[in-house]
Amino acid sequence: MKRYVIQRPSHAFNDGREIDYIAGCDVTDNVSIISGATSTILTITAPDQQIIAVTGLSTFLEDVTGIGFMTWRLKINGIQVPNYGNITNVYSFPAHLLKMDLVVPEASVLTVEGINSSGFTYRVGAGIYGVFGVWKHLGV
Repeated sequence: MKRYVIQRPSHAFNDGREIDYIAGCDVTDNVSIISGATSTILTITAPDQQIIAVTGLSTFLEDVTGIGFMTWRLKINGIQVPNYGNITNVYSFPAHLLKMDLVVPEASVLTVEGINSSGFTYRVGAGIYGVFGVWKHLGV
């Protein structure tokens, strides 16, 4: 089940760009992934004329013995996001996020996939944390 939570009043990126807050964008979901398969864990779409400022990723494994066999990757519009295509040996939750500064452009789709390289089926999940917003400065 997806969960949406409103939080953060705004977000400033490390390079000084800022966005005006519109709504929270905290989404979590989970699926079972069979042995050797790749599956979409969650998908979220940035609305027209809004971006998503992603500030964190959490991952979840129902059975921690799968840590060495699971890989997570992020895609925007079906294209793997550089530096987020091979996230391995991670077990986190909202209190311990993988911090990131990732912008999902307007009308774009962000997908989190899980890849199971084990001989077992695992229940896995992911969470994307951030805000919907618009750029504060024109021309950015």
